[in-house]
Amino acid sequence: MASVGNKLADMKNAITGDHEPGRWDDDAPHYRAAWQDRYGTAGDRWEDAEPSYRYGWEKANDRQYHNRDWSEVEPELGRDWHARQGQPAWDRASDWAHDAWNKTIELREERLRAVKETREAGAVTIKKDVVTEQQSVDVPVTHEEVVIERRPVAGRPATGSQIGDGEEIRVPVEAEKARLEKETVVTEELQVGTRPVTETEHLTGTVRREELRMDKEGDVRVQGTQGKPPTRR
Repeated sequence: MASVGNKLADMKNAITGDHEPGRWDDDAPHYRAAWQDRYGTAGDRWEDAEPSYRYGWEKANDRQYHNRDWSEVEPELGRDWHARQGQPAWDRASDWAHDAWNKTIELREERLRAVKETREAGAVTIKKDVVTEQQSVDVPVTHEEVVIERRPVAGRPATGSQIGDGEEIRVPVEAEKARLEKETVVTEELQVGTRPVTETEHLTGTVRREELRMDKEGDVRVQGTQGKPPTRR
């Protein structure tokens, strides 16, 4: 599929008659921006590349080169370049001149790119509260009771001859008493940590793209502008 540069070259080659080229000073900013995107990080300077771009631009607007392909005119332009300019060497200058010859326009579009960042979503604070409650405990206790058994005796002689006061028997009686004591025991252990949970978020955004638009004047036929653009990666 033809590139946008080739399509625009077809447009340029199809336009004849009273068409007049623009001024280099008007077109130079566009070429400089395209050069910056493509070569700006290679260590070159625009001041070194501009003569080559201008040379390609001038030849593209020269009537004698209309309707001629770059591969056809490149050897001729190389000889002319060496005769007129010489620097930089044509094998370097031809790349820049070719860009201007094709009058390349880049069509751009915006694309969505998901960027994930980790942030604190919240926190859980673990603490202990003291809760007071009533508990009842049933405790069995033992106590002693005095048991008196009375048995009839059939007139047995008494051990003593006197009847009187003062004789007594003391019987100790024991009983258990219950009381409460408190002790602290461990009833449960908690291990607190975090674990990653992956879920999918649906993001929607608005993007823009550039499309080719062509304005024709008069009875002009233009080829190479039909069909779909190259498949995007």
